[in-house]
Amino acid sequence: MIGKKGGVLGKIAGALVAVFGLVLAVLTTAAGKSTEAFLLGSGNPTCADPKWLLQIPDDQISVNAFYVRQPDSADLTIDGSQNTAWLQWWPTTKFKGNKPKDNYIEWSFAPIRYNLRLICIADGWNQDIVAWSSTELIRRATINLKSDGCPIYKKKFNNDGFVRGSPDEWQQVKVHCKTSKVHLVVNATYNAVTPLCVPLQPSKATTDCVPLTGITEIRFYYSPDVLSAVGWNAPSKQL
Repeated sequence: MIGKKGGVLGKIAGALVAVFGLVLAVLTTAAGKSTEAFLLGSGNPTCADPKWLLQIPDDQISVNAFYVRQPDSADLTIDGSQNTAWLQWWPTTKFKGNKPKDNYIEWSFAPIRYNLRLICIADGWNQDIVAWSSTELIRRATINLKSDGCPIYKKKFNNDGFVRGSPDEWQQVKVHCKTSKVHLVVNATYNAVTPLCVPLQPSKATTDCVPLTGITEIRFYYSPDVLSAVGWNAPSKQL
């Protein structure tokens, strides 16, 4: 398992925002409107503008990929760089004895449990147009929050072309549960424009190789405990 040590600045920032959230929770507007109405009046959080949601710092997340012989490392999904990506052969049915439903990538925040509300995923490999064209973008995925009572979310990903640096780069998954783990299963992919063919074994001919899918970066956003009751619609199936 790969992880990073907690950052002092991230903890301080989280504490300050939690205090701010507590102030919001006890205040009402002059018209007597609730804090919930005040917060939602500015619109729902999105990947482009998470509003009152807080991002879980990358250095407080560990990650592991339960896939066969991954060509690149899972920790590249939380390294803060658009130039790197977790890459995995797809489909995994090419591997004898492998069951695709048993393959997943998992992020853990343990021992802390967060009120997760939003997961933002930049799929594929967004280093440049060449890298993006070489990988198969995710078409459908299943997101499991791995906690009692948490729904399982089915997400259909969009393919908007090479959109590095724009809001369309992020696939937005709304969630609503308190958990310390998230795992994702790739169910289907889009065909790559110019597939990068990677041999399963160095000695194999290129005709025996398999295309790659992957994730460039992922971000997790949570609601502070004092604001966890704020209304949030997170359907189990999202297009």
